[in-house]
Amino acid sequence: MSESKVDLEKILAAYIADSDRRAAEADKRAAEEKERSAEADRRIEKLERTIKHVGKQLGGIGHNNGHYAEQFFFKALKKSMTFCGAAYDEIWKNVHLSKGQTEDEFDIVLFNGSSVAVVEVKYRIHPNDLERLINRKVEHFRMLFPQYAKHKLYLGIAGMSFDENVTEQAAAAGVAVLERKDREVESTAANLKAY
Repeated sequence: MSESKVDLEKILAAYIADSDRRAAEADKRAAEEKERSAEADRRIEKLERTIKHVGKQLGGIGHNNGHYAEQFFFKALKKSMTFCGAAYDEIWKNVHLSKGQTEDEFDIVLFNGSSVAVVEVKYRIHPNDLERLINRKVEHFRMLFPQYAKHKLYLGIAGMSFDENVTEQAAAAGVAVLERKDREVESTAANLKAY
């Protein structure tokens, strides 16, 4: 064999050995990256389970607060059987009705011979709660309870706390505001209007 052929074979063998070493290193890095990725996936799954669990707990707290508020205001209104100074004969809680495509739930509804009062109860009242009461619940109540079409319909929002300006917005819209004051209910209805 000639010397140049031997040199070429040595160079080729060294190149192949170097390529094999680099491929092995790349395979090792790829395996390590795959393990890191799998570990990251496991951590993400664990985090997702934790977030879901915390979400359920927070949802449960919110549900319990809402239930507490509904119980408090229902008991107070049932005891007095009045809404903004007017006497009522019947009171219903959590009235859920569906007719055709229209479905809704009304937290508290009071009835007498000439008027109906619908009270939306939340632990904390937000502006969208007031908007929903006025813009959706009135229409749904009229559709779901046509037997009360000739009755005056009054609205109220009841809450343990209120976002800023909601009470002023309610007053401007003619909606009564029911708030907890110690163990009693205080209602404000300076501009109460029939819907």
